Amino acid sequence: MGGPQTPVRELLSLTLELAVPIWLERLRQKDPEIREMLIQYWADKSADAVAYQGDVLQFGGKKGAAASVFNALARGLAVLATCPGGVVFLGVLWCDRHAPYGRSYDGQICQQCLAESSGNDWLSPKDQLTGLRVKCQEIETAATTEGIL
Repeated sequence: MGGPQTPVRELLSLTLELAVPIWLERLRQKDPEIREMLIQYWADKSADAVAYQGDVLQFGGKKGAAASVFNALARGLAVLATCPGGVVFLGVLWCDRHAPYGRSYDGQICQQCLAESSGNDWLSPKDQLTGLRVKCQEIETAATTEGIL
C-alpha cells in the first residue's frame, strides 16, 4: 500500500509479518471474556504508544524504546486484525479469520469478510477500534510522504 519499497519500509513490513501473527496467537489462546478485555487494553495502549512515541521507530531513542513501540504497533495491528475486514498496513493484510499470517494486499479491507457480511457488521458498536485503524493509515501516509518509509 502506497510508496516504493525502501530498506526501512521493507524491514518493518517483514518484521511485522512475523510479529503480528504471534500476537494474534496469544489472543486466540485466551478465554473469550479475557480476550475481549485484552483487545480493549491492547488497543488503548497501542494507540497511545504509536501516537506519542512512534517516531522512535524512525529516528531512534533510548535503549529499548524502539522495541517497545514496535511491539505496540504489532499488538495494535493484531487487535485490528480481529475486527471485521481486518487491517492493511504497508501493503500487508491481516485478518484473524482469513489471513492471520498476513498476505500482500492492495485493497483496504478483507474481501472475504465483506462477502460474508450483511453490511450491518461494519457499523456495529463492537467495532470500537476504528480510531486505531485510521491512525495506522495516517501514520503510513505521513511516513511515506516524508520519505521515511
